[in-house]
Amino acid sequence: MTNTLTASELESELSKSGSGYSQLPIRSVYQMNCYGHTFNQVWLRLGAKVVSGARYVNFYPNQFNKFASEWAKGNVSYTNALQESNTESSRTLMQTAIQADAAKDIFPKNWDKCPIGSSILGDRPLRQKLFHYVLAKYR
Repeated sequence: MTNTLTASELESELSKSGSGYSQLPIRSVYQMNCYGHTFNQVWLRLGAKVVSGARYVNFYPNQFNKFASEWAKGNVSYTNALQESNTESSRTLMQTAIQADAAKDIFPKNWDKCPIGSSILGDRPLRQKLFHYVLAKYR
């Protein structure tokens, strides 16, 4: 049994034969999964009017609350709600959390190579170490 959902499985499970609906009664889909963009076209075929999904690893799941607040106003487009949720403070918060978590495991002897205030998401050598760490830890 796999823990990975594929686009074809999603489409099959939520198709008319799987759900009973010719089109799902949904307006929008905000995906928080990594590589969510791979499901965008499936959601549109299934009936969603708008959809968003991370292109790569979703480092910023904390942006959902701001997105939801903007979208719920009713006079803000889906695109603008997404843009408004992508704030410097939301990115900084998650980069700090990732750096703190990764630092204890992959940088204990090399703190001089990871100075306070640097971003592991923007520094190529540190970013490479982070991805190896994340892949090993969460596979």
